[in-house]
Amino acid sequence: APQLCVLAGPAAAIDALEGELGEAGLQATRLMVSHAFHSAAMDGALPAVRQALSEIALNPPRRPLYSCVSGAPLRADEAVDPAYWARQLRAPVRFSDALTRELAEPGTVLVELGPGQALTALARQHRDAQGRAPRVQPLLPPPTAAADAALHAVEAIGRLWCAGLPLH
Repeated sequence: APQLCVLAGPAAAIDALEGELGEAGLQATRLMVSHAFHSAAMDGALPAVRQALSEIALNPPRRPLYSCVSGAPLRADEAVDPAYWARQLRAPVRFSDALTRELAEPGTVLVELGPGQALTALARQHRDAQGRAPRVQPLLPPPTAAADAALHAVEAIGRLWCAGLPLH
């Protein structure tokens, strides 16, 4: 969301910053993640990622995608460039910029595919999505939900249809 920022670094630096933010009256929440993706901690992995991607065929997308490196639409030349994807692993995430652009498009419906709802939560908090919650829909239940996943998916599809999304 535009008002949120994620920082990464050595544990001692994050501890110190968390203390400074608390003294300034600012809230800080630690993310429960396995790695400090999009930070200098990933530098050692970049050559291996670039090499692995150079050994497979990459294709330009058939549908528009946004680059979270730039926040702009992903260009075909970027999509097929292993260096772009390695850079994406290290670069700051411009999710809010990409979301701002997409939400400016008429009739935008956002669907999160995956086991979590982190992006759905961020999208719903976005200033440009206020009042558009029915058009921001997670398709799968949260991983901790005891509800039937198939029922959740059918309900989500129904909400998308009610929001005007043509289903085929």
